[in-house]
Amino acid sequence: MSRIISVILSVVMLVTMYAFMVRADDSDASESGEETSSTEVQHRLFTVAIDPATPTPVPAAGSRDYYIDQWNNCSSNYERYNMPAKAKASIVGLSMDEFDLMARVIQAEGDIKGDDLTDKVLVACVIWNRLYCKKYPNTITRVVTQRGQFEVIENGLASRRRRTKDSEWAIMVAYMLVKNNDISPHLMAFNCINYNKGYAPYFYNGGNYFSCGACTCSRCKKLEPGFKVSGYPRWTTTFKRPTDTGGGMTIEEEIAGFTRGFYTNHIDQSSITPTPTPVPSYDYNNLIIT
Repeated sequence: MSRIISVILSVVMLVTMYAFMVRADDSDASESGEETSSTEVQHRLFTVAIDPATPTPVPAAGSRDYYIDQWNNCSSNYERYNMPAKAKASIVGLSMDEFDLMARVIQAEGDIKGDDLTDKVLVACVIWNRLYCKKYPNTITRVVTQRGQFEVIENGLASRRRRTKDSEWAIMVAYMLVKNNDISPHLMAFNCINYNKGYAPYFYNGGNYFSCGACTCSRCKKLEPGFKVSGYPRWTTTFKRPTDTGGGMTIEEEIAGFTRGFYTNHIDQSSITPTPTPVPSYDYNNLIIT
């Protein structure tokens, strides 16, 4: 009998304590002007609400965004220069086969000794410009293998040349120059003998004469509507291989100087409608891919 009484007293005490807790919580709510149900009170007493932070999306390994993150996190252009070819190809949107073919053509067409990569960079710009121009094929493979265009394809020299980090770097620099319209979209040709007839002389380097033609496709007309062959301003920028020693001018410094020396002194400015000097929208001091 005494055991039953003890159990009854224990139950009464628990119910009394719970009622006191509910009353106290309701009292707090009423003082703040809020109405609170017993169910809400139970939830507040016995659960903890956690607002999960929105996770930062992580690019899938091997994706273009993954390699762009790697590129952007490099501490210098020298590190980027030495990144794997697979990463570079993905960043510029090419398959490894197309990237390799383009690099071989650049290596064969602009095979200059030393650390001057200007010839290779401009050859790469010609290829990129043709890819984006409406008058030329729409893949790298079809651009460089178009009949009668790239001699190193037709004579087999490109197939005998190996891809190098120099030709890979030329692809990356040219990609950024063309993407940001910091080089003429009309740069479509080069010739190792002379400037192309009917084209505007643009640059001479290492045995190659680079020329700009008056393309009338929608892209070229939009990017440079005032293009004229007569008296067209020459390119004056040169490019060096990135180094880890800091010696010489960097690519960023070379490109930054482009806008300052865009017109050469011997051009009669009054004879032409000047092409607007490009204003870089890209931070060439740190080659971040956006």
